[in-house]
Amino acid sequence: MQSKILTKTLSVVLALAMIVGLCSGSFATKANAAVNGDNKRSVSYTKVENLGNGRLFADKQSLKEFEDAYVKDGMIRVSIVLSDKAALQNGFSTMSLAGNADLSAYRAQLRAQQDALADRISRTVLGGEKLDVVWNITLAGNMISANVPYDKLDAISMVRGVEKVVVEALYEPMKGDTVTLRPQMAGATEMVRSTYVWEEGYTGLGGRIAIVDTGLAVNHELFDPEALEYAIEESGKEVNLLTAAEIAEVVADLNISSKIPNVSAEDLYVNTKVPFGANYIDNDLDITHKNDNQGDHGSHVSGIAAGNRFVTDDEGGFVESLDKVETQGEAPDAQLLVMKVFGKGGGAYDSDYLVAIEDAFMLGCDSVNLSLGSAMAGMATSATYQAIIDSFADSDTVVSISAGNAYAWGDMYADELYADDVNFSSLGSPGSFANALTVASIDNGGSFVYIDLDIGMIFTINESEGYGNDSVTTILGEHEYVYLDSVGTDAEWGSLSREVSGKIAICNRGETSFYQKVNAAADAGAIAVIIVNNQPGTIGMNLTGITTTIPAVSTMRKTGRFLKEYAYDYAEYDEFDVYFGKLTFAQTEEGTIQMSEFSSWGVPGDLSLKPEITAPGGSIYSVEGLSADGKHYQIMSGTSMAAPQISGLSALIGQYIRENDLETKSGLTRRQLITSLLMSTAVPQIEYGGTYYSVMKQGAGLADVYAAVNAKSFITVDKVAEAAPESAATSIADGKVKVELGVVDGDEFDALFSIHNYSDEDVAYYLSADFFTQLNDGEYMYKTTDPMNLATVWTVNGEPYEGLDAHDYDFNGDGVANVLDAQWLLRWLVDEEVELCNEEFADFDGDEDIDSYDARLAFEALKDAALVIPAGETVQVALNVSGLEEMMSEYVKGN
Repeated sequence: MQSKILTKTLSVVLALAMIVGLCSGSFATKANAAVNGDNKRSVSYTKVENLGNGRLFADKQSLKEFEDAYVKDGMIRVSIVLSDKAALQNGFSTMSLAGNADLSAYRAQLRAQQDALADRISRTVLGGEKLDVVWNITLAGNMISANVPYDKLDAISMVRGVEKVVVEALYEPMKGDTVTLRPQMAGATEMVRSTYVWEEGYTGLGGRIAIVDTGLAVNHELFDPEALEYAIEESGKEVNLLTAAEIAEVVADLNISSKIPNVSAEDLYVNTKVPFGANYIDNDLDITHKNDNQGDHGSHVSGIAAGNRFVTDDEGGFVESLDKVETQGEAPDAQLLVMKVFGKGGGAYDSDYLVAIEDAFMLGCDSVNLSLGSAMAGMATSATYQAIIDSFADSDTVVSISAGNAYAWGDMYADELYADDVNFSSLGSPGSFANALTVASIDNGGSFVYIDLDIGMIFTINESEGYGNDSVTTILGEHEYVYLDSVGTDAEWGSLSREVSGKIAICNRGETSFYQKVNAAADAGAIAVIIVNNQPGTIGMNLTGITTTIPAVSTMRKTGRFLKEYAYDYAEYDEFDVYFGKLTFAQTEEGTIQMSEFSSWGVPGDLSLKPEITAPGGSIYSVEGLSADGKHYQIMSGTSMAAPQISGLSALIGQYIRENDLETKSGLTRRQLITSLLMSTAVPQIEYGGTYYSVMKQGAGLADVYAAVNAKSFITVDKVAEAAPESAATSIADGKVKVELGVVDGDEFDALFSIHNYSDEDVAYYLSADFFTQLNDGEYMYKTTDPMNLATVWTVNGEPYEGLDAHDYDFNGDGVANVLDAQWLLRWLVDEEVELCNEEFADFDGDEDIDSYDARLAFEALKDAALVIPAGETVQVALNVSGLEEMMSEYVKGN
């Protein structure tokens, strides 16, 4: 019997970058040890801080800034690392933690060593004063987190039993903008196609998602435990919920138990929806937002990941959340474990989030969400903590971390690099760690307005609504503009009334209120006003006091730079400069989306590829956690909103894996399989100009969870180049589908990967490769990509593979070439309204006439071009790419 062929397309998207004068580095306290005559170590420390712009500083000013940020009353938080292996590095698996007596005994042994070391430090360094221990870390690392006198770092590092002392980084919630717009969470779920997965019965049932953040509004209707219980009953499935009884099995091994005397499993258990809640910064059980000023960030994030599928109606029954409150989480039937690391005591340091992750492992979580980050762009703050995160590759838990909201390096700083720069990445740790599943943000689907400068550059604008002014959609089309390179006072616009009448007025943010700028420009005769930010980022304009109805919008500082650069005329006045040009206001089609401007971007110093994947993070409607009635919602934007999308999707895929026993079939851990499926099926995003967004911006592309749970195969990367960064090896172990080449020496490179068919059906792939680099416009900070033509040779299981060029025979324009294109060609022959792409390649028989015979030949050719992987088998695919030297010689020019 002929087997059923399932059609898929594999696109290998590789990015090449040439970085001049880069060196690796991080914020650290570096020790140079030597042996003196007394056989004792003498240690000198150099304080080095990355100030966020990609350059390393070691001068007095940066030292002072470091001390101001990290030294409090003469004390500093450090991790004192011991030499013995932590539990996970000593062979214990995270898949069997609960009830593991050997694990408990080994951790107790490490704890005893740590207690002895703490006592030794107290006696030999602190004059008998007890070491201020914050955490004893034994599962993922073997460390004492402690507050120590800043002037005792040298002495502590020389105590017998201390391997090294690491200054812990201080983190903050990755907060974005809060705005008031129409609800859009439903649009976000459509983008990642979770709505289709819910219909197939995968709603996160039995899933556990740990949210390491600012806490939770437990009383909010979207976290109602009775609503979850109703959903479970409605599903008709048996669900393995986390209960107080299960917590009791591991409570003695939880880190939080060491901080709350005599805490019981019943104390830590909140309810069915929130089976675990603890405050890791204040060492208590207060997980709400009521008693600190850290905000409701954690509630918004939790709602995105796992807000309930049902809420109560007015009569005490239950109705679907999407119908009544227009939002629910990606994994609505999953449980939420709340691990508060921002509270009255501030927070969070490296060790605070690490101990929470350890406890999440102990409690069997599918995913852990960290929507937090440091301001140290482009690098890990500590090799020690990076190594710990990397060791999670063998765990069962996906650690989803936001990429950061630091825009691109060129948006934040000067457009030139310097010889001593480390990188031009704006990602910060822990998202920059190799085995973090780092998430970029894409704007929520919908219609928005943009500025087109007729140079292939498109810039989004932000409209301020609710102030009585018209939308910019009322003046779509081409207009003259007058850019007053100043703050737009009454006098300034008054002096330009003749020039600005009937045109778009543009001025800068600063000094005067937004409404005053708009009123003054309107009085001068402007038909609309654009206010350019005077610092990186977007503006949320308050126009209270506006007396005109003309459209008023804001845009980013970089847009202002281009508006000046592409002006056709320029004039100098006594107090200011004025630029004259043309722009077009246009509106995208409904459903058009773009990568979020704020999402961190760029190449780190080790040439690794970050982030891994993209999810909706711009304008996400979710829980507002500060209102007493627990029934309010808000829209926020940031990679903080993108990361919990992936945490929720991971729980959906986790349920799919459990119910179909795919760990056994695939041979991978649940974490590795989730990572591979998410990245293997992600959809690369394309800019308006028709070119790909850089992988440095989007990773593998936009997550498609419906494709992930319907995949019959998965991909693993088998080999990287010798010059690849160290992160490449850990990425492979973690199931990540990316090839990090590092420095390519010569004219060619190779990539090796395997396609595993774990289904009982044959699967067909069409192999194709797209190559691009950053557009060469004399600026290596330019983010738009430029396609490249490189020679490719495919090999399958060691044998040459000849396929058709997917781009030439993509007749229906879906980006791939397969048998559907032959059907499309036939439709085109009979329906004049059908448009045919690549018509020049449709004449298969070469008779200069396209007819049904060509459609038949197309079907045969495209069918035979498929790489068919038999059911249950694996094929190894090698790709050789050549032609780099000629290409790079062209792109180096001008840089």
